[in-house]
This record gives sequence, structure tokens and C-alpha cells, in this order.
Amino acid sequence: MKLVLSLILLKLSFAQACETSAIISEHNIEEIMSDVSAIYTASEFLNQRASISQFCDRANEWARQSEEAVVNNGRMTVLRTRRLGPRGSGHTQEAEVYYRGCRYDIEWMQSLRESLCLSGTARPSPDTDLFNQSNPPNNIVFLFDGAGGFEAEQAHRWYNAVNLDGSEGADWNFGHMMGMDAIWPSVEEVLGGEGYQLHYHNSSGFMRRENVDSASSCAKQMSEYIDIYNSLSSEQADTKWIALGFSNGGDRVLEIEDELGEIDRGFDLVFTIDPITQYGDFIFSGLTNTIGSRNERTGRFVNFYQQNDLGSHEVFGIELQLEGKPVRRADVNYLVTHENNPNLVPQGQNHTLIPFSPAVQYGLRCELEKLRDPDLNCNYAQNFMQEQ
Repeated sequence: MKLVLSLILLKLSFAQACETSAIISEHNIEEIMSDVSAIYTASEFLNQRASISQFCDRANEWARQSEEAVVNNGRMTVLRTRRLGPRGSGHTQEAEVYYRGCRYDIEWMQSLRESLCLSGTARPSPDTDLFNQSNPPNNIVFLFDGAGGFEAEQAHRWYNAVNLDGSEGADWNFGHMMGMDAIWPSVEEVLGGEGYQLHYHNSSGFMRRENVDSASSCAKQMSEYIDIYNSLSSEQADTKWIALGFSNGGDRVLEIEDELGEIDRGFDLVFTIDPITQYGDFIFSGLTNTIGSRNERTGRFVNFYQQNDLGSHEVFGIELQLEGKPVRRADVNYLVTHENNPNLVPQGQNHTLIPFSPAVQYGLRCELEKLRDPDLNCNYAQNFMQEQ
């Protein structure tokens, strides 16, 4: 049985458990739970009820906010208090802000929430049928495209990105999806059999919907959902957390990596392709030889980059050099050149060529496979010119 407490809760409502906590003995619990592998004492059972109630309060509020935002172009209404002067009285008024977090209709999260919660509070007893449909995914994948790459409609329609319904628009109004086109085939090939949940986000900073703040908030919410699931289920979820980013998306991956580390949870794999700093920092990026640092909670960090670009992006007729950099403390920093990869050129649009290079494609597939086979050796010493 997956739901450890289900047999108890068929006999005792939460209210009854509170009233009789003084007389329920561990022996009584063991009798009720005789056919369940994990046994809770009376005090543990009551403590779990409090945790479920707290979870329901937060989870239902997140769902309410998301439902409002879905029909309001990503925005929700909040109350804000402004004070007139240092000692003035407060003035409360409504304001519209962008919702940050997961969509309310992600299936496994919705099933878990509805199995435990009713009308914003804990159910008298869990709905075991719904709970048994709430298995967290085997793999959670966050994919950040490069600036100008994000395109919501196609990501929703063709790639089943769970954070999108297609109305979120396109970065720079065109969305070339270069990062998605380069990364998704390997994700599908390696993880498709066991299943994965894809979250697709923009990185330029010009789009307010589904940016890195949305991704970070959703990751923290999912972490809480998985924790409450594991506290109640005899089958522990072994979800792998994966963050993938190209260009400016690589810089955003470094941000979400640190955000997840703040709640003491780390990505199992972070994979960046030619990470470029955001536009506000681009002018100063030449002052350093690296970009960001691997978070100590990250299981493995692999970075591929090139440093010989010209013309991949043009601003006011000026051809910019978009060149990635090593990431401090990364497990792998691989410099891709025209000498070790067939599709790069001595000087040219290498920033747009590197995602499809044999080295990057081999590395991405191998690192994804390594998540399930830690002993797998990804041989980055090979010369990928041989693959041409």
C-alpha cells in the first residue's frame, strides 16, 4: 500500500485522532497498521496531520493564484499597504502582479493536493485513489532557451511543456527555439522511456511571464509537494532534477541552481551550452574569465563553451562576439573549437553552431544516461572530428 496512513484514517478522522490522542497507544496503532510496512505512533500521526494542514493552506493558495493568473495574462491581484511618511497611517489598495510558481493543473500535483486537501484545509481522511495517482515524475527538467529563443505556443503544442498553455507569447516576438531544438531530442531519446516533466522558460529578461523567477518558485513548490508525498508514501519518489540552458539560458540556470540550493535541494545534473551573461552585465563580462560557479548542492555540472564567435548577433549594425566561458568548480568545462568539432569554423557564427556540435550532442546524451548509470564514463578526451 502506498499511503502509509490510509488504514488508520479509514477508522479515525483527524478530529477523532485529536480527541483520543491521550488514549491511543502504539499497540493500537500497530494493530490497525499490521499489514503496512511503516508504522506511525500516535504522536507521529498527530504531527503529520499538522504538516498536512500547513501544506494544504499553502498549496491551495498557490493553486488559487495560478487559476487567476491563467485567465488574466499571467497576473493576479494582491493587497498592498503603503504608508504616508515614516509615521503615517497605512493605505491598502489592490495591485496586479505576475504570478510566480507552478500551474495549478500539473496533473500529479493536482492529484496530490486534492487527495489531501478539501476547501483549503486537510481532509478528514485522504482520498487514497487520488493519492495513488500522484506519483512525482521520475525526472523534472528545466530548459532555458537563449535570448529570443522562447516560443510558448510550439513548446506547449509539440513538446508538452507543463508550465505553458501557448498564450505566454514569444521572446522578441519571434522565438527561434534554438536551445529547444538542440536539447530536446536528447532529452526525449534518453528520458522518454521512463518519463519526464518539461518546464520551458525564457531568459532574455524582457519577458515577465515564465522567466527565471517563475521557474525558481515552481521548483520550490514542487520540492514541498515531493516532501509531503514521501512523508506519506511507502514508495519514496526518486525524482532527478535536471537544469539545461543555452546562451543567456545558461546564465539563468546558474540562478535557479542557487535558488534550489537555498532550500537544501540540489539539481542532479546541470548542463550549460555556451553560457552568456545577461544584457545588463554583458558590457562588464569581459572583465572576468569565468561565469558563475557550481552550487555545492549540485550533483554534477557540465559546461560546453566556445571562444571564437563573430556575427551570431548584431545590434545597430555592429556584430557582437557571443562567447561562453568556463564555470567555476564545474565538473567538466569543455572548450569546443573548429579543430575538435566539424561544424565550427575558424571565426564566424560559432555561438549558433555550438549547440548542434557533435561534442555537445554526445555530452548531453551521455550525461543524461549517467544519471541512471553513475559508473558510465563520458569520454571527453576524444576528438569529435572523427564523427564527421
